[in-house]
Amino acid sequence: MPSTFSLILRDNRIRIPTVTLVALAFTYASTAPYQSIIGINELGLSNGAYSALVFFSAVVNVTTSLTLGIWSDRLKERRPLVLGLSVAGMLGFGSIAMIHSPLVFIFSTLLLVPMSNSTYSLLFASLRARTNQMDRARGRRSPQRCGRSFPAHGRWRRG
Repeated sequence: MPSTFSLILRDNRIRIPTVTLVALAFTYASTAPYQSIIGINELGLSNGAYSALVFFSAVVNVTTSLTLGIWSDRLKERRPLVLGLSVAGMLGFGSIAMIHSPLVFIFSTLLLVPMSNSTYSLLFASLRARTNQMDRARGRRSPQRCGRSFPAHGRWRRG
């Protein structure tokens, strides 16, 4: 049985979402610790205003993740939705970095970045869908493999 790492390297439909998940994790891990510093110290938001912003950002994150997750289950292809959410994240993080304005910070932190967080669940769902396909394909062939592995027992027979 091949290792998980070799499956990731071999299958493009697994490799690309995996690399995207790693890139997203690095992006969020490298920016999240500085979000409060930028909002409070650099842009002058009060502690209460920043706390409310983070709270409503979490509400938007949960709402969009659930809504888009349910909606994406009905789609034939998740890639356009994942691409759109990734672009929202790039615009959100990019605008925070390039445009030093409290209004842009609030808009990006409240809408664009939480929407892009939905990318995680959609990528995991697409990976799971792909590995389910692989498991079913392996399952159909497994009796044949077993028959070849144990030739002394003869062929598998339907009975």
